Amino acid sequence: MTRPSYFAASDATEIYLERTTEVAAAADQARWRPSADDVIRRVLLVIDPQLCFAHPRGSLFVPGADADTARIAGFIYDAGSALTTLAFTADRHGAWHVFSPHFWRDSSGRPAPPFSVIEDFSVYRPIRDEAAVARYLEELRKNRKILTIWPYHATLGGPSGAIVPALAEAGLFHALARKNEVLFLGKGEDALTEHYSAFSPEVPALAHSSQTEVSRFLEAILSHDEVFVAGQAKSHCVRATLDDLMERLPAEALGKIVLLDDGTSPVPAIPGGGPLLDFPARAEEAYVAFAAAGMRRETIATATQRLTGTRGIAP
Repeated sequence: MTRPSYFAASDATEIYLERTTEVAAAADQARWRPSADDVIRRVLLVIDPQLCFAHPRGSLFVPGADADTARIAGFIYDAGSALTTLAFTADRHGAWHVFSPHFWRDSSGRPAPPFSVIEDFSVYRPIRDEAAVARYLEELRKNRKILTIWPYHATLGGPSGAIVPALAEAGLFHALARKNEVLFLGKGEDALTEHYSAFSPEVPALAHSSQTEVSRFLEAILSHDEVFVAGQAKSHCVRATLDDLMERLPAEALGKIVLLDDGTSPVPAIPGGGPLLDFPARAEEAYVAFAAAGMRRETIATATQRLTGTRGIAP
């Protein structure tokens, strides 16, 4: 289809209120079939497409995420008539989480700087819950994982946790044009464990949030014949979500997972951190492994052409 006149790829770097009147009018003009009529059911799962990650002024901006978001929004307009469902996840964090700078203090009372790696209490100690935090670090070690201190991001109630407006508009457009609600899942409110994956925290025993909503969301995603995956960041939340899918799906079902290579970017490597903190390299290694296990890799242009017979419009 012709993209709506209100949309421009540059919108992905803007912060504004959704243009709901224009979006609704464009959706009416699209005259797409309802999703309920789809014989082959496809879902686009976008992990954490939030301002804190995808906007250049975001506190945890992932370089390349703004361009990824523009391409994802374009994909929805170009190929949305072949996408049954859209699904978004979003981080939601309070101030006192185990990965927050002020949760930790050194012997002089100074907080841990962002991007510090904490393996024990030798330099920094938690301000509370020492026994639980010690258990958390031990569980991470057992699973060859690390605790990274992150800048404050996706704070509850704050604008940094909002979906990028241009993508929120695309979601509303799709919902109206195809008469199917966008699926949404919030994650990350448990204070004593990180929650990279959309489907499970790093250490489930330290989480208190209900898994009922997660189970319903996952069931809805997996009810589709094809699952396109994009979002932020390739090295963390996207990768962890895909790891979860690897564990939950039988090998023969992995072929329905499609990794949109140009719809995600990694957190940059931490200088001097060695291979463990070379996040781009680790992300690519994971994607190679996912493909070897049966998941498919495509660019957004290739996926658009496959679904519609056209290449779409480059953002």
